[in-house]
Amino acid sequence: MAAGWVPCEVQPGAGVWNSYEESLHLILAGAPAGPSGKRLLGCLLRCDPRSVVVLADMIRKAGAGR
Repeated sequence: MAAGWVPCEVQPGAGVWNSYEESLHLILAGAPAGPSGKRLLGCLLRCDPRSVVVLADMIRKAGAGR
């Protein structure tokens, strides 16, 4: 038996997003094109996923108040 990490054999169905992926999409959909958007993507990918979800929730809440 191999030591170390072994990927799970059960794959989620196609088209299933988790809350982190949905939040990342929401934030990046409004990101500027070019270098600023690339920097934002880099920062978001290094963030704790829970922080990305909270940020997206803040954006949703701010948009609902308009």
